[in-house]
Amino acid sequence: PTPALPWPETLVLDGDVVELSLGPKDVHDDLTREVAFYNGALAAVKEGRARLLSHGVPYKRPLDYFAEMIKSDEHMQRVKDKLEFESKKMAAFEQRKERTKARKFAKEVQAEKLKERAAARRDYADNVDAVR
Repeated sequence: PTPALPWPETLVLDGDVVELSLGPKDVHDDLTREVAFYNGALAAVKEGRARLLSHGVPYKRPLDYFAEMIKSDEHMQRVKDKLEFESKKMAAFEQRKERTKARKFAKEVQAEKLKERAAARRDYADNVDAVR
């Protein structure tokens, strides 16, 4: 038989620490079973964390910890460039759409002004004819 190792070497939490309350209930009640597993896992995590603290074992990453990326920096730069290109393309499309709208509106305003001027000329001519 192997000698018992200290807890920080194994990190094993036995069933005596975590009790799953899965009594003889409805076997088709998946939600209750899932909640029991969740609560059991949560209790185990809390107990493990407490034990790690009591043994002085660090369990959090240091603040200056950088995990290795799965994708390379070059690949991420290409992705970023593509996203920027797409956003610029969308912005240019929106600007063209706004410019077209503004052009149509300006054209309508100009036509309205021309109509008003023509009506003013007609009224003026009618007034001059009426005075003669």
